[in-house]
Amino acid sequence: MRRLSALAFSLAISGLFSACATVYNTATNVIPINTINVAQLQKAKKGEACISSVFFVFMWGTNNISEAAKAGGITQIGFVEQKLESYFIFNKLCTVVYGTTAGAAPAAGHAQKG
Repeated sequence: MRRLSALAFSLAISGLFSACATVYNTATNVIPINTINVAQLQKAKKGEACISSVFFVFMWGTNNISEAAKAGGITQIGFVEQKLESYFIFNKLCTVVYGTTAGAAPAAGHAQKG
């Protein structure tokens, strides 16, 4: 029984620290921060979709772009970002979408160059 307890404890500790070695980066189209038109971005609609997890095992929710756009009533996406909140055993990964509805002026995240 003592061995079983030691094994269970070891697995629990390993599970807690396994995320520390995980690299998570889905960014494929990264832009320099100085090219973002912040004034235009602040006028845009915002939608957010999050996935939460405990121990990175028990997960619920969704964090895809289409759900974030739907949550914000956005039909024309101008800018997408992700944010991660991590509290030891609880984690929350959110996709945040900025944009406009069809027919409105575009809310692109890039500054206009002229």
